Amino acid sequence: MKLILAVTLALYTIMAMLKGEFKNSIKPKFYPEYVNEWAEIEQLIDKGLTEDALFKIEVLNTKALNEKNHPQVYKSLIYLERFTAQKDELQIQGIIKRLEVKISRLSEPSKSLIQSVVGTLYFNLSSNNRYTSQKTPIQGQEQDSSDLMTWSNQKLIAKSNELILNSIEYDGLKSESTLDYHNILNDTANINLCRSLYDLLLSRAIEHFGNPTTALNDFNVSISLEKQFSPINEFLRLDLKQNRILGLYQEWLKYLTQSNNDKALITSNLKRLSYVVQANPTKEANILYINALQKYYEDNKKSSSADLIILQ
Repeated sequence: MKLILAVTLALYTIMAMLKGEFKNSIKPKFYPEYVNEWAEIEQLIDKGLTEDALFKIEVLNTKALNEKNHPQVYKSLIYLERFTAQKDELQIQGIIKRLEVKISRLSEPSKSLIQSVVGTLYFNLSSNNRYTSQKTPIQGQEQDSSDLMTWSNQKLIAKSNELILNSIEYDGLKSESTLDYHNILNDTANINLCRSLYDLLLSRAIEHFGNPTTALNDFNVSISLEKQFSPINEFLRLDLKQNRILGLYQEWLKYLTQSNNDKALITSNLKRLSYVVQANPTKEANILYINALQKYYEDNKKSSSADLIILQ
């Protein structure tokens, strides 16, 4: 049951980062929310009529797919896996397999959203394998492509990385307002950061690759600390091909400088500076970090979000 709850949380996490009141300059599409249909489904769930609820959710998922109602496609898939996983012996493996089949049939941006979810699930599976006895000793060519439990952690993480990177490739994510997904957000966060699905999925990619076990935490010593802590306008001009994580930060900051979202830009740049100092636990890095914060505050002290810098 704990694993099922963990999987459910993983499916919800992608949309749990943005809850809160904020102005969004990206025009929402106002997708229908299927209020009556969901009310009926919730009543069935409350009565313990899970199979009846599943049938209604499948019907609603088909309707959302036909109408290209992407928030409802996402929500209905989450609900389907929430209940299907409870009777599936494969648990997280079963969820991955079912969602992978569905990814090939999805249009954007639903495809990118589910790719990010499945990428996270692959990573969670690799983490679970590292701390349990479920992992088999099969390696290399003996790994069964259809049995994820025979995969090495390296292979699971490589697949996770592939999906996370694929999830931020669709350029149309930049025109998808997070306001359209307001009704399926969790209330566990209260930050004003992501206005588009591109913001959301890119920030999740940065979070993912910031974990040392992803093997893309390839902090390159050839990039001097001074450059890594450089002001935004200088940082955006750096050649960061040798450092995937800083490259993602560069991509995100470049996008935010054009999005008229001052709070998001400041918050994201602070995350970049924090990442650099954590990746370089030295006295020199700490000094450069403090100097970078001081300069950043001086450059932005007239901003309504300048207090965020002081709090660091």
